[in-house]
Amino acid sequence: NLANYIKSLQHKLTSHQALKAKPVEGDLPESPADGVWETAAPMDIRLAGQVVAPPRWQNPSVEMVTIQAIFNDKDIAFRLTWDDPFKDVTHDESKEFKPTQLTKVGAFSSYVEANKMVSRALETFRDSIALQFPVKPPKGTKKPHFIRGSSSDQVHLWVWKADMDAAGKRGSEEGNARGWKQPIKAQAEDGQQISGKAVWDQGRWTVVMKRPLKTDDKNDVQFEKGVFIPMSLNAWDGSNGEHGLIMSLSTWQYVILEAQTPISVYVYAVLAFLVVGGLGIWVMRKVENEVESVEKIS
Repeated sequence: NLANYIKSLQHKLTSHQALKAKPVEGDLPESPADGVWETAAPMDIRLAGQVVAPPRWQNPSVEMVTIQAIFNDKDIAFRLTWDDPFKDVTHDESKEFKPTQLTKVGAFSSYVEANKMVSRALETFRDSIALQFPVKPPKGTKKPHFIRGSSSDQVHLWVWKADMDAAGKRGSEEGNARGWKQPIKAQAEDGQQISGKAVWDQGRWTVVMKRPLKTDDKNDVQFEKGVFIPMSLNAWDGSNGEHGLIMSLSTWQYVILEAQTPISVYVYAVLAFLVVGGLGIWVMRKVENEVESVEKIS
């Protein structure tokens, strides 16, 4: 049944990986082609069709995204790469799917029929991708729902849109969500802090999104060294008819900012080695002297 399928899907997608963000010196690049990205460890994240909430989608196009992360003392940047045969940079809102077409939520009819209900054609919907993070730092293993959180546990999304990027506007937008029943709410214009660039080349998108590690907005995710921060992905292939909840997505993974080992750690390790070694030599000599004393007496 549907409940068992969803549990199986979540188990299959959840691999408890951690993306290691690499510390770098100097300003972070916004260009996807910058050489520094070659030094950052990549992580492949698998995605599947969104079948948890209506409209449910069983025909996803984006099934894997490769992600990397780098940071300095001020900012963090992510580079996302995925295969997409067509560069979809237009969006026709008039052709968006109306959920009211689903006759009964929760029944089989809550699935979208790929060849009847959505337009799977070029120049209809945009390509897009989103990074999602919890707003509140998780306590233990508890995390928001992986599809847009909930009313009491909101999530923060960084949404890149190909049509906005192609038009020379800000390609990435910060927003918040409190559950899948409501659309992502964009943050105020003066609170938008993401920058970056995108490139489509020979059937592959590469997108960079960069933002300060810390912000003054209580609705933003905040990044700290050495802390495992949950992270998930949403992706849309426009020419495959994907938009809104008709998308592919991942469950929660993690990103961690690698903390550089202070030089004092190495100094203390050497000192400890010398102390222990010296103590061992002293004990051995003491034992030898005691043995010699006993032999002389005997």
